[in-house]
Amino acid sequence: MSAFITMLRLAQSERWSTPDLNDNKRFIFSVLSEVCCAAPGRRELRRSGRTNSLVGQQVAKTIQSYVSTHRRFRQEIENLAAEFEYEIEFIEGHLVVATIMRSNDLCLIAFRGTANAYDLSLDAMCWRTIGSSVHAGFQIAALEEQAEVVQRIGDHRTVFLTGHSLGAAIAAITPEIITALIGPRTIVASVFACPRISDRPCPLVAAKMESFAFKDDLVPSLPSLALGYMDQPYERIIDAAGLPSNA
Repeated sequence: MSAFITMLRLAQSERWSTPDLNDNKRFIFSVLSEVCCAAPGRRELRRSGRTNSLVGQQVAKTIQSYVSTHRRFRQEIENLAAEFEYEIEFIEGHLVVATIMRSNDLCLIAFRGTANAYDLSLDAMCWRTIGSSVHAGFQIAALEEQAEVVQRIGDHRTVFLTGHSLGAAIAAITPEIITALIGPRTIVASVFACPRISDRPCPLVAAKMESFAFKDDLVPSLPSLALGYMDQPYERIIDAAGLPSNA
């Protein structure tokens, strides 16, 4: 929780009306990406219902406990953000689970990474879509709830996107979707441990795009280059200290 309070204080000191990026903003993005994991998706909520089987009831109790704990945490997060005059909203989609932090000059959307077996099945859909040549599972997830997400962008002209793992892939695909749905915006995407998403460079719809990956992290090396995927030119490999790595 202390990291979240630090994030809110830093957010107040930053200028959000421009697409400029710095280490303070990247710290804010990384913290919100973790906070995003506090949002159970509709699949988790649906599975928490009552079932007739004994095993099903035990599973439901476990999920209900998970949902209850996370809802209490979310309430604490929302109350703290309000003290700093920020609004935080959790989007509980079927596939996309996102956290949005807003104020008059800030619209920051963080997408949740892989969190359950169904997310893993999306990760495994590594064939590419016809036309866009994007990873099919990531494209399905990105398109599923985008109408709900972009509705919350409202009149904000500058939009920041972030996410980790699966969430990073969704954030990388989303600028093109936002532009198609609501017209041009100044979109900035800064993501972490993004898997490979396409066999070609993504359209540079975003004003700024960057992706950070640890050199020994497995996720950014998937899907394999042997399947025709490519690394994106905006990816930056770093070591454990956060310094650029040439390895």
